[in-house]
Amino acid sequence: MRFGGVLPWETGNLSFTSMAASASWSVQPNLATIQAIMREAGPKNTILVIYFRHPYVLDKASGMLDAGAILANFGISEPALMDVLSGKVKPQGKLPFALANNLEAIAKKRSDQAGYPKVDTLYSFGFGLSY
Repeated sequence: MRFGGVLPWETGNLSFTSMAASASWSVQPNLATIQAIMREAGPKNTILVIYFRHPYVLDKASGMLDAGAILANFGISEPALMDVLSGKVKPQGKLPFALANNLEAIAKKRSDQAGYPKVDTLYSFGFGLSY
């Protein structure tokens, strides 16, 4: 039985490194491809667009935190994304939740608790940049 397409024993695999090693998670493109592109283009020349459906952890081992930019996606169309990336439209929006910096923070978080303790937070609720 799968939970939302993920095997029940893999539901806690929410870092990109652990998802890459899982049998049931699907990251597109896969982590190895993302890392190869970052090596080729250079991390600071890489823009990651991540569709957030879960409280993912951008772990240091994945190398994703080294990207020049990370855009949180919540269902944007490709033409709208290209308008932002090309500078035709200024990015706007803020995170509707906090992002943890480690898996343990997600596991120990209570459902009635907003966000994470500061020491466990990568980006806080409402974080966002524009230009």
